[in-house]
Amino acid sequence: MENIFSARHSYPINHKRFAAWLVLLVSAGYFGTLALVLCPEDTFWSGDAGIQLLQVQGFLESNGASMALPYRGKDYDPDGLHFPLVEPYATLIGKQWYSTFPPYFAILTVPFYWAFGLKGLYVIPLISGLITVWWSQRMACDLGASAVAGAGIAALVAFATPLAFYSATFWGHAPATAGVMVGLGWLIRIRSKGTRLTDVSAGICLAAACVIRHECTIFIALLPIALFSECYQRPETLHKLMRFAMGLAIPIGFLAIFNTLCFGHFLGLLEQHFQPGSGGVDRNRIAIIQQMLIRDSVNNNEGGLIPDFSVFLVAAMIGLLGLLRAFDTSSHDCWGLGQLTLITWGFVGIACMVAPNSGGAQLGPRYLLPAIPPVLIGSAVMGLRSKKWRRALFCSLLIISGLHSMVTGIRGSDRLRYTKQQIELPTLRFVQDQEVDVIWVGHRFFAQQAAAVWDTTTVYRETKTASDRQLLGRLYSAGMNRILYVSERPVTHLSEHPLRGLYHQWRPAELSGKVPVLASLRHYHFEIWEANRELGK
Repeated sequence: MENIFSARHSYPINHKRFAAWLVLLVSAGYFGTLALVLCPEDTFWSGDAGIQLLQVQGFLESNGASMALPYRGKDYDPDGLHFPLVEPYATLIGKQWYSTFPPYFAILTVPFYWAFGLKGLYVIPLISGLITVWWSQRMACDLGASAVAGAGIAALVAFATPLAFYSATFWGHAPATAGVMVGLGWLIRIRSKGTRLTDVSAGICLAAACVIRHECTIFIALLPIALFSECYQRPETLHKLMRFAMGLAIPIGFLAIFNTLCFGHFLGLLEQHFQPGSGGVDRNRIAIIQQMLIRDSVNNNEGGLIPDFSVFLVAAMIGLLGLLRAFDTSSHDCWGLGQLTLITWGFVGIACMVAPNSGGAQLGPRYLLPAIPPVLIGSAVMGLRSKKWRRALFCSLLIISGLHSMVTGIRGSDRLRYTKQQIELPTLRFVQDQEVDVIWVGHRFFAQQAAAVWDTTTVYRETKTASDRQLLGRLYSAGMNRILYVSERPVTHLSEHPLRGLYHQWRPAELSGKVPVLASLRHYHFEIWEANRELGK
């Protein structure tokens, strides 16, 4: 094996594929169970998912003509000043609001949402996770692993990494990871099995990953390490690499032109996340790296790649040895694995340095997910290619750390499931049970978490400006008699609050016992205000 592109195709014969299919079927059952258990009813792990649901609904409501987010309250707020979302999560263009998240993952989800409702949101992440597992086995075999070893490595990817969790949540991380895996998998086989179609397809798949999750563009920046090496050693493969580059350039170029024409920047609205002072950039880089790599996410719900997924630490040690051997002139057979190690670990290092934040509530750092499967695959194959005693040691460490990672992953998923079922779901059901005309939101994140109620209830955001009183006056005049006010703290003691005058607080006895519990758990405070017709006169 001379480099990453020269791996000998070593597919097992058909009867030996049983292990790979078994891992895939078990993974499908595991991922599907997590999808059903982790996300009850209308709740989401993150406000990001709620915003992407709105993208799906807006695209459907406009019959594919617009990517603007739906807004039921525009009849009384035509300028969109009280749209429930805030920057940098959404941006007002003209009189319509657009999400700063790339809409392409949401667009892919539209037919499944149309066919299956909210359950359809999880179809693409689930399929993407299974594609990643399947291609893990293929990549391992192409790098020299046996059929059984390849299946074992695929099992590590499926059960000992955060892949299962992100395959069961409505996020773009699993699809982006699948695109990276397919692109890298084709690149590994480009010399021996590449055709015109597969060469272009490899670039398209990697570009699709970049379109869905912009952090995947780091792979494109690192690929010249492998491409230049390939061209230097095998000039005859230059035409294949040119086709790969063409496939890479088509979707990314189209996207850059589209974003520039529509939004004035090649990154589109996501550009706001990287503007100083936008609120999207955490300048404490050391804290970000600590949260992404070192913090215990099972107990803190964020970060924690190394303590929670110890298999990654073992893979790092094996990969380091492989990288050192790659530059040993006497070990040219390891050069391909060394390149893979350079590319994937380069991604980890650069992503930690440029990530806008630590990722928030998550299981393992979600920004690093595209690199975790190839890092584990390359390291595992390197361990299998070592001397006998080292091979036994590496395999033992991978199995032990893999079991530990699987257990902590299940614990972390269960903790997050508890958060949703015991906090988010009761809160959402409580809101849905209230017979109100309008939800008035003073909490910046509640509207994201409660995105599932937008299609049945009008939601407005409090701006703390004179516009609040004007809008409340229009609602009062239109006969909107009851308003549910959601905030971080009670406002009844504020005599100048715009709700006072036209509305007065009304709290039934059955409500008072629920509000403190929910407020203490999620920092939401609920108050119902009813139109005061006497004051109105």
